Amino acid sequence: MQLKIFTIPILGGENKIEELNKFLRGHQVIDVEKDIVSQNGTSYWTFCVKYLFGKQKDTEEKKIKVKIDYREVLDEKTFKIFAILRDIRKDMSKEKGVAV
Repeated sequence: MQLKIFTIPILGGENKIEELNKFLRGHQVIDVEKDIVSQNGTSYWTFCVKYLFGKQKDTEEKKIKVKIDYREVLDEKTFKIFAILRDIRKDMSKEKGVAV
């Protein structure tokens, strides 16, 4: 477990807020503790973020791909057309050397 401290001025801390939000979106957070601190007439929010080390979120990996069986979704005539177009796309991708 790791800790990261964020100090954000109450007034004018928008860029620090975005930095905190970006960090929270990119890591597996365990807990966040917050408090208000006043120092020399200025008030700050302090956030202590507990997170798992080395466990950054990968939003692309988290997306679950659902396989669709188009034979079940499309009627027979439409599926035949779909299958022909799919084969053409595969052939073209092989010719161009790109992923399907």
